[in-house]
Amino acid sequence: MIIEINRLKDINETGVYKIINIVNNKFYIGSTSESFIKRWSHHINALRRNTHKNIHLQNAFNKYGEKSFKFEIIETCSKDV
Repeated sequence: MIIEINRLKDINETGVYKIINIVNNKFYIGSTSESFIKRWSHHINALRRNTHKNIHLQNAFNKYGEKSFKFEIIETCSKDV
């Protein structure tokens, strides 16, 4: 899974993200109070182990493969909000 970021510093921020299937353009929207890199790591590890809590995302990952997905930061925000 590719991480797409516009600003390198955003990887350590918190906020809203999207995981996109680049084959069929379906996506998963999520938010994190941890850093984006930690959240990405949790997602990719669960998907690789076939234990992700979202069955639709897991099935698509199994069907299309890791290279068919992109992790994209939509918006950063403060943890204090």
